[in-house]
Amino acid sequence: MINKLFNDYFGKSVPLEERNLNLAMVFFYSSFALATAYGVFLKLGPAFYIVTTAVVLSVTIIYSYILRYKAYNVGALIIGILVNMIELPLTCYLDGRLISSVAMFFVLGFLFVIFNTDGKYLWISVFLGAVSLTFSMVGMYMLSYRDRPFDMSDVNVIFDIVIPMAFCILYADRALIYKQMIHQREVDNAMAEGIKAGEMKKGKEVFLMNMSHEMRTPMNAIISATGLIEDKAVNNAVKQNIGYIQNACNALVSTIDDLLVFSKVENSRLELSNSEYDTRQLFQDIINMIAVRLMDTGVGFYVHIDSKMPVVLYGDSAKLRQVFINILNNAVKYTTEGYVGLSVSVDTDEEKNLLIHTDIEDTGIGMKEEDIPKLFNAFERLDDRRPESRYAEGTGLGLSICKTILDTMEGTIKVRSEYNGGSVFTFEVKQKTVDPMPMAKIKEPEMLNVLIFEDNDMKAEMIKLALSENSVKSMTTFSDSEFRQLCSEEKYTHILISLDNYNKNNKFIQDQKLKVVILTDINRTDEVPGDEDRLIRPVNVLNLSEYFNKAEIAQKKMEIRGFTCKNANVMVIDDNRTNLFVAEGLLKRYKMNVISVLSGMEALNLISDLKFDMIFIDYMMPEMDGIDTLNAIRQNRQKWCREVPCVVLTADAADGARQMLLNAGFDDYISKPIKVEALAETIYDLIDPELIEWNEKGSTEEA
Repeated sequence: MINKLFNDYFGKSVPLEERNLNLAMVFFYSSFALATAYGVFLKLGPAFYIVTTAVVLSVTIIYSYILRYKAYNVGALIIGILVNMIELPLTCYLDGRLISSVAMFFVLGFLFVIFNTDGKYLWISVFLGAVSLTFSMVGMYMLSYRDRPFDMSDVNVIFDIVIPMAFCILYADRALIYKQMIHQREVDNAMAEGIKAGEMKKGKEVFLMNMSHEMRTPMNAIISATGLIEDKAVNNAVKQNIGYIQNACNALVSTIDDLLVFSKVENSRLELSNSEYDTRQLFQDIINMIAVRLMDTGVGFYVHIDSKMPVVLYGDSAKLRQVFINILNNAVKYTTEGYVGLSVSVDTDEEKNLLIHTDIEDTGIGMKEEDIPKLFNAFERLDDRRPESRYAEGTGLGLSICKTILDTMEGTIKVRSEYNGGSVFTFEVKQKTVDPMPMAKIKEPEMLNVLIFEDNDMKAEMIKLALSENSVKSMTTFSDSEFRQLCSEEKYTHILISLDNYNKNNKFIQDQKLKVVILTDINRTDEVPGDEDRLIRPVNVLNLSEYFNKAEIAQKKMEIRGFTCKNANVMVIDDNRTNLFVAEGLLKRYKMNVISVLSGMEALNLISDLKFDMIFIDYMMPEMDGIDTLNAIRQNRQKWCREVPCVVLTADAADGARQMLLNAGFDDYISKPIKVEALAETIYDLIDPELIEWNEKGSTEEA
């Protein structure tokens, strides 16, 4: 019965467009079931159910019309209008709140039209949906907050954010995978019948690239916008909820990246985009991302990176980073207690290439030995009945992509695992050394004598190992009495102490006037006293060397003082109003005079009358893209146009995108979502130093 039903709707004899439509309808009905449950929970009135039922019945009738007349584009457009311009505003109005899960269900309508329309029908659907969402949110704001300010307590985190976002991610994840599988079957059928499948595969890759950009744009806007909200959050609970949103968006962006790479792998078009890269930035990004994922889980994260790692290497850092992230994410996914460990060492081969050896260990659920060969098969999950495995997130592509990337790099990967006892993934890859200087070397180690007072012996041993590799004298202690005795008997230049141990021994530390550095998790930084130095776990050779070489202290002072550019005129060019809003909010922190425009042509009209000190340009814009706009600015007769720093903003994840854009003439490259640190560094490096004013009293003022 089930097989017959499946073949009737998704069998080989069903046209490709109809299979896509049927797939979308499955998720469509699921979303309305969830919306109904949402209405029951919030005790919405009968009008809500009348509207929802009417929409479902209408969609069912239109669906029948589409199947009968094969009018896929027109029918999907009508459904999109019905959902986004009728159901969405009415439900938002009936719910009566500014932030509501119905806004998230807009993503479902958005994906529906993307999957089932093309050409002008696609753009009409997306435009009408965006207009409807905007007016719905603005209308609710005017109705709900015309007499009082916006209050975060109005937000039901579970029903307004977590569940809708999870459902949207599930929709995008499953729908993309199933559609990919449907396309693959179509290709296989064509090849079996002797039809050339090259164009279909190329079209699938183009489709995935377009989907990548279309889905990255709203996700990046959400991540950046929540960053602005986080800066003004009134308490830790709000910050934590914002972190959940950002993590969910990052998970979806990671899924999109995997699909994009897999498409290239499948078409045998995976190419390495080699360039010089900074190993410090690579490993710091990896560590920060995984530390955030493990935040509040109770799972430890231990890191050891060989101090001899060269500071600049030559290779494809983006793909190497993806290997690290995918394997670490896999460890995080299946580990609910214990720890996840990252260990990186270096050596040289006979041809003087640098050999990077990596072990990623976890104390998770492990796997049976007979299942290990299946790990690297695309779309395949192990036949495991344990709940931790059956309900784990992910597409089933991550490890397959890692294996393909490492094979392309002429690397290797191995797995050791014990069922219910954890796993160890080991991989090796070759890179060329550009600058052999160690990336993390502590200067004048003979001047240091460090006491380590951590919460457990493993954390302490990781720190001691990193210090010993740099010839720094160190001692560990694990009790309050021994700590006080050691401090009384010997003079230590620095005491690395956990936040909990610091709180227990605070009076003794103050009385003895000890030089302490507080070790804390990323979600407890606000508990550290403002007059004490700190290091964020996992403590490793990177942040240790930064601290002892005074770079971190200098950076901390810069963050405390901040800088502004009150007299700087800055222009932002982007065809997306949300992106403009986010960019303005970030730039106005520096008290800049910010002018935003929606197109390159509009920007060219402005530069004839105004002079700018820096210009930020989106890469993918209609009519004139970022490169066209840059060239037109440079060709202007005014001298300042040939010298003004121009920075490209892009969500483009394609191989070599950064180098291509820099070669096109941009002065710098910032990827979306915009990171505050990257923006600050770019402004500081490129803007006229005479425009920078240091604020001694406080941090950079927020917009």
